[in-house]
Amino acid sequence: LVPLVLATYLVVHTREMLLPEDDFWIHFPVISLLGRGTIPPVNPFLPDLQLFGHFGRDLLLAILSQFSGDIISSTWALNHATQFLSLVFAWRLGLRWSGPKGAVLLPWFLFCGLSCGSRVGLIDTYDNNNGLVYDSVLFFLYLFEQARRPWHWLAGGLCYPRRARRFTR
Repeated sequence: LVPLVLATYLVVHTREMLLPEDDFWIHFPVISLLGRGTIPPVNPFLPDLQLFGHFGRDLLLAILSQFSGDIISSTWALNHATQFLSLVFAWRLGLRWSGPKGAVLLPWFLFCGLSCGSRVGLIDTYDNNNGLVYDSVLFFLYLFEQARRPWHWLAGGLCYPRRARRFTR
C-alpha cells in the first residue's frame, strides 16, 4: 500500500506542477468570483450569459483560498487530500470485504487498473470535481457496508419506501 500512496502523490504532484487543472481557465475565475461573494457566480467571460453548472468544489476552494490566500495552493492541497481519502476509503472497503488481500487489491485496481477513456484509473482522474465525487461514492459505500444489513435496507428503501423500516429490523 505504501508504494501506491507514494505513486499517487508523485503523479498528482507532478501533474499539479505542470498544470494546476485541465480546465482552470473557467474554474479559477469562478472560484475568484465566489471568493469575492458573487453568488451565484456569473460567466466571467460573457457576463450576459447565465452560468449553469455545479459550484460545490469551486465554493469549497473559494473558502480554502480565503485561508491560504492562493487559489492554486488550495487546489493543490484539496486534490492531494481527496486522492488520499479515496485511497483510505478503498483500503478500508477492501479490508472489510475480503481481508488483507482485498485491502491491497481493491486500491490497486481502482487507482491503477481501471481505464477511464484516456485516463488510467483514479490515480490520473483527480482534477475538477472527480476527487470529491469518488470520495463521496467510496464513503457512502463504506457507510452502507457499516450498516447492519445494508443491502436489505437499500432494497427496502428503493422498492418500498413506505415499508423500508420493515426491512431494517
